[in-house]
Amino acid sequence: MQSYLDKITQANQRLLQTVEQLTEEQAQTKYANSEWSVLEIIEHCFIAELAILKVFQETSTVDNAPITNISHEKVTAIMQNREKKIKAPEIVMPKGRFKTLAEGIAAIQRKRAEMADLVTKINWQDGATFPHPVLGNLTKADWLHFAFAHTERHLEQIDTYLATK
Repeated sequence: MQSYLDKITQANQRLLQTVEQLTEEQAQTKYANSEWSVLEIIEHCFIAELAILKVFQETSTVDNAPITNISHEKVTAIMQNREKKIKAPEIVMPKGRFKTLAEGIAAIQRKRAEMADLVTKINWQDGATFPHPVLGNLTKADWLHFAFAHTERHLEQIDTYLATK
């Protein structure tokens, strides 16, 4: 699990380095072929991490549900395939929660610190599964890998936007 925490930490550092160069106007601009601004992407990632933290804190909500047989490599491949648009569920859609880039970054930093702390306390062997709207029933370990892959997907999205500005 430490390797995934390290990956999430690295992705987090890359996110900070990527967005620190942006003005508020740039962070709130929707770039070509984009539904979301960089600030909205950050809000979406924040909301997704709230959901992931909830998974880590709970017992399974799916009684005896089979684990979706999906490898971490497959999760990464699905999340990195930006040619296939994945519609975010309504529950994780940005709604303007953050007014500034600094506010969004501070919030996501707090959640990531909370996740890092919680990951050290989780029973990874409890066999609990939790439904993901695209990937099926995932274990807590699968959800941790998803957290990394999800951040990477949106970092690539931000990089693409910045290349067009």
